[in-house]
Amino acid sequence: MSDIAYQNKDITLKYFADTLIDKSLAVYGLPHIRIKDCRPTNLPAIEANELRLDNLFILEDGSWFAETRSMPNPTPRRAREARRAQGCGKICKLHSQDLKAFHLIIFSTDIGEVDPDIMDVGCMQLKIEPAYLLGIDTEEVFRKVQDKIKNKEVLGDDELLELIILPLTVKGREEKQALAEKTVELAL
Repeated sequence: MSDIAYQNKDITLKYFADTLIDKSLAVYGLPHIRIKDCRPTNLPAIEANELRLDNLFILEDGSWFAETRSMPNPTPRRAREARRAQGCGKICKLHSQDLKAFHLIIFSTDIGEVDPDIMDVGCMQLKIEPAYLLGIDTEEVFRKVQDKIKNKEVLGDDELLELIILPLTVKGREEKQALAEKTVELAL
């Protein structure tokens, strides 16, 4: 099999973001969060720093929800999340004057528990809503999807999302790559 882009989960989830409208984030362990709409995350001008967000959604209560996925990174986490929050604010401002927003970070299994209050500098507090993929039973999810495909059953939206994020549920870059290839082969 030819190489699969390391960012395959980011690419796929960005492409299918609209399919999450009217769905909950139960697959991430957050069934209480339901998505009402999806907005583009591209900024209109090129900037020298990275303000990348994976997806931006409007929730049922009207608040904004910026979603990113986090894996081990040499950049200090507080600085990285502050830049992401800045990007979230800029993008929300493009779409609305109401900046009631929160930031969900989905942590791969390479990252254990983190403090959701990651920054307090007096005039500004940055809090995140963490979701951990550590508790997902990788083999059980794979087997369940494999059985449905084998029985020629249609996969539901939750199962498709589980299949997309499945490589993030194992530790290590090589293991993630191997599982990404295995899930692609399963989908073929």
